[in-house]
Amino acid sequence: MDRFKLDPFSYVSYEITPNNFDKYTNRTSPFVQKDAKNKNRFYGVCPGCNNPIVMVSLYQTQNATTHPYGRHVKHNIPQIADYSQNDYDNCPYANKNNKSNNKFLPAKSAIGLSNKLLLKEQYDQVIYILRKQTDVLFSNNLAPKMLDEYVNNTGWLYSNTTSDNLPWKFGEVISAKSLGGQYVKIDSDIQQAIRQYYLSKGKDIEREEKECRYHLGILMSV
Repeated sequence: MDRFKLDPFSYVSYEITPNNFDKYTNRTSPFVQKDAKNKNRFYGVCPGCNNPIVMVSLYQTQNATTHPYGRHVKHNIPQIADYSQNDYDNCPYANKNNKSNNKFLPAKSAIGLSNKLLLKEQYDQVIYILRKQTDVLFSNNLAPKMLDEYVNNTGWLYSNTTSDNLPWKFGEVISAKSLGGQYVKIDSDIQQAIRQYYLSKGKDIEREEKECRYHLGILMSV
């Protein structure tokens, strides 16, 4: 994996680089610990399953051919995280030969419960990111319906969900929705495609576009 967290209870992850490790850990204990051979080991937390990880090739020579990466540690690391085999088996960053093929996590999965809490606390941010990335301004009528469906489907138990991809997994769990009546961002690719389609059919849409601009105003600039 190429990202790490500082704490099992955190939703923030960072790219695994020497600069980030130094910046966020100050290169101090408990993130730096001695192994049995008195050699420094650099630890963090997996953003997918909250298990401990060790940074490999974090500080290397300029001629190194590998990039720094994180590797699961299959035992507890004091003051970093306790190891859970069940969470590892369902981790999206686990060795693919050991990963579970189940579509759903166990009902009491720590990963799933963490995803559920994250969505509860950051729901507005999830919708904001979907709006930003898709250029579709999901209305205040449609967005709650999407949330209801996510809850009914226990979407937080879908495997391979992490704090980094939660907005996309949220959308993936939801069944196909009609976007009729939904606004799209002006001058976005999707708006231009819709415009060109109707113009090719000989439709005059200038009036409708002006009305949209008037009513949406600043919302179109998100």
